[in-house]
Amino acid sequence: GLQGDVGPHPHIALQTFTWMLEGEILHRDSLGSKQVIRPGQVNLMTAGRGIAHTEESVPNQPDLHAAQLWIALPEADQHTPPRFDHYPTLPRWQQGEITLTLLIGEHGGRRAPTLHFSPILGLDLHAPEGGEITLPLDPAFEHGLFPLAGETIVAG
Repeated sequence: GLQGDVGPHPHIALQTFTWMLEGEILHRDSLGSKQVIRPGQVNLMTAGRGIAHTEESVPNQPDLHAAQLWIALPEADQHTPPRFDHYPTLPRWQQGEITLTLLIGEHGGRRAPTLHFSPILGLDLHAPEGGEITLPLDPAFEHGLFPLAGETIVAG
């Protein structure tokens, strides 16, 4: 879990992609954006040619739990104007005992609204009681699995 505050710092040529699981964080940046992110939401900061930001914990919150990915921008997009986007609602559906949330990219005929500059897929699989799922994946695309809690067994 994440604790405390991250003071002002700059980024260039990437996107910071924050998926909140527990607690709340306040994002502020040099564009004047001010946005609280809550569980089930994504904050996406596109640094492009440059941006500075802070991340502050919100008072009276329990332990924070979030995943933050840094997504490199393709060379042609590294000087894009900086921007900040908040996604409070994402495609979510049930498959057996597993809840799937499409965070970024496309999967199973669904498309997330999340801005991206290169092919990418982010899919949250939530199964607090356990479960089994078969996912159709593109064999030409590189996939990774990042368990945030519990344990995972892949292909037996």
